[in-house]
Amino acid sequence: MIAQEEKEKLFHQIRAECREGLQLLVRRKTDGQSREDLEQEILMQIWAGLDHYEGRSSLKTWAYSVATRTAQYFNRATKRAKQGRQLLSLAITSRATTANPERVYMLHQFIDGLDEDDRMVFMMRLDRCPYHEIAEATGLDEGTLRVQVFRLIHQFFECAGK
Repeated sequence: MIAQEEKEKLFHQIRAECREGLQLLVRRKTDGQSREDLEQEILMQIWAGLDHYEGRSSLKTWAYSVATRTAQYFNRATKRAKQGRQLLSLAITSRATTANPERVYMLHQFIDGLDEDDRMVFMMRLDRCPYHEIAEATGLDEGTLRVQVFRLIHQFFECAGK
């Protein structure tokens, strides 16, 4: 672990030397709405990672690798959240109206095809139950549930042809 003063010096050096490159990376990896969030996340990860910087590569190379990994993770997380919102929107729409019976039918068919455990998790999530409540009901930990819900959402969108 490096001293606080040294960490601050390295952080300011990265910001000065990599500002344009990091901004270009952010513009390439996200849309306008998420750019500021991604830029802040990258800077936070660089700051946190400086405690573990060993100097085996140049500071600039290290910073870009942290930024690239952070952007990849950020985009995956954003995509998962978007899929979850789409699924919840579909579920709410299916409950509120029968305006699109084909979508409702697809949702019901998908749910009917799930095994009992997956069906319970999927239905609880559609009902907007928090993960900790689903964990209590199923005996699974929250991390496992998040993966399971992501897998189920992905399966649903594959079945729906999206």
